[in-house]
Amino acid sequence: MSHKRVLAAAIPSVIHGGHAIAPFIISILILAGATGLIKASVAPLMADQATFHSQRIAVLKTGERVIVDPGVTTQNIML
Repeated sequence: MSHKRVLAAAIPSVIHGGHAIAPFIISILILAGATGLIKASVAPLMADQATFHSQRIAVLKTGERVIVDPGVTTQNIML
């Protein structure tokens, strides 16, 4: 939505008409709101939905035994 407004602000006729600042500012505000409100809420929501909360041992298809650590899983989700 905001990317379309930035593209509209970049049209040469809009720039020469002096009407480019309004769609540009609106798009920046929408991007800031989406980044601050939506993006910041997604990672904690996914971390809460982790199916295990303590370390466990998993056996891979190759027969290798590995330790599955929820702390590392949560860290990977947050990155």
